[in-house]
Amino acid sequence: MDRSNSYNSGFGVISTPYTTLTTLTPQDTYLILASDGLFNEETRGGGGGMDEEGVAELCNSAGPGTSCDALAKTLASTAVKVGSTDDVTVVVMRLGA
Repeated sequence: MDRSNSYNSGFGVISTPYTTLTTLTPQDTYLILASDGLFNEETRGGGGGMDEEGVAELCNSAGPGTSCDALAKTLASTAVKVGSTDDVTVVVMRLGA
């Protein structure tokens, strides 16, 4: 058995990521790359995290002086607080700045 793409505990690594194609507009303010642990969509591997509306709400409520790093940390900690059962990795990029 080739174990190059699996953990010793038997959990495998999925080599085909979930992706979507979205056209950005001048009104878009953030681009967020995140692991499935941020979201509450169990069909994508998440479990108990945030919904997309909650992510957008947190981003929109961030003050103009909020750094992308601080926003990423807030998103990750909020996902854990609302019950994410998976690891949460978040990268936030500000658009149009």
